[in-house]
Amino acid sequence: MTRLVDPTREELDAALTRLYPSSTLGDFEWEEAIFWFANDYYAGQWSELYKVLCASPYKPGPSTFGPSEGCAQWMYQDLVHEYFPVDLNETPEFM
Repeated sequence: MTRLVDPTREELDAALTRLYPSSTLGDFEWEEAIFWFANDYYAGQWSELYKVLCASPYKPGPSTFGPSEGCAQWMYQDLVHEYFPVDLNETPEFM
């Protein structure tokens, strides 16, 4: 079984910095991708991702349900692949 992680904000920033070295920390798309990743994968109010979600400067509009197309969506998908890699032969175990 694969054990899934609960990354901190610093770990998410480090992952995006490695994946997108020409992007600037805190860009709108950067913040949007991190917000939606935390929103979709936090494991309760005591998780690191919940802390990331609550402290996010990005505030989506009432009719926004995910990252916008383009850079934010690519960053979001890369975070998903970074922290939740798919192996069809294994069943994930949540922390």
